[in-house]
Amino acid sequence: MIKGITTAIIWYIGENPGVSSTAICHQFPEQRHSVTSALVRLTKNGTLKRSKDSIYRYTLAPGVATPAPPEMEEVIANPHKPNRQAAIVKAMTLESKCLYYRAATEWQKAWDLTGNMSERTEITRRINRCNAKAFHPAQCSYAGIAIARYVG
Repeated sequence: MIKGITTAIIWYIGENPGVSSTAICHQFPEQRHSVTSALVRLTKNGTLKRSKDSIYRYTLAPGVATPAPPEMEEVIANPHKPNRQAAIVKAMTLESKCLYYRAATEWQKAWDLTGNMSERTEITRRINRCNAKAFHPAQCSYAGIAIARYVG
């Protein structure tokens, strides 16, 4: 499970400006209610800007820098696990770009480098989710452009 959902949301929006709230909730399905309340809180405190269109789209407010990926904080704190952390960061980035086959491969690399059973369980969920999204038609929004991914 991602620690610091607020940092993860800010990172995700920084990487995908103009992303809808629905897409953000799909990125963090286990924490859907936390995502919704974090979006409201971040908009009220001025960290995020929300469009006034029919679909709320979020961008970082001017002057707000995109933070490092959430897992990079662990890399600094745990220098003995850089390969696992690098695989996690790469998998999250690929997932945000709707490259689910490649993301599942990176999640598998992270799983191989993890000894903790609770972390393996979480990574297994992410692998299964990537595989399911890769096999079924889905809409993906990357950089404000709707992309249809059909694998058949």
